[in-house]
Amino acid sequence: MRQIDGILDGIISAYQEASGYRVPRRRWGTADEDLWIVGGDFNATPDSAEIASVTRSGFVDGNKDKTIFDADPGSPLHNQVGTKWSIRDLNLPPVVVDYIFCGIERTSFRTSEVKVQNSVRPYRPEFRNSDFQSDHAVLCACFELPD
Repeated sequence: MRQIDGILDGIISAYQEASGYRVPRRRWGTADEDLWIVGGDFNATPDSAEIASVTRSGFVDGNKDKTIFDADPGSPLHNQVGTKWSIRDLNLPPVVVDYIFCGIERTSFRTSEVKVQNSVRPYRPEFRNSDFQSDHAVLCACFELPD
């Protein structure tokens, strides 16, 4: 929770003071607004206090569907829900710990106004002829903001 508080209080507060990075919004005339993306391995499940704190602060989950799409439909991970799994034992259930959030200034955009478009479900990348393996899915999200 301290790290989440650091993100929500420290980083966002500093960003809000950086006036050179405001996003102009036509609908509201010349008003400038804040918009930011926060993503990564939060090491927190969707029902955790950390994720609840992020969403209460006005962030929208850009990849709500955490169903794993594996290039190999025979994979034990294919069609399971999760973003991280065990490389050693693919029969263990995956867990959701990775997120892409679109952050919005409370006074500018309502959370209900932000739509997620073309969200790409996680998948397990295959790196043929490589020693590299990842135990996290790749997440992609596209956000549509109101005019």
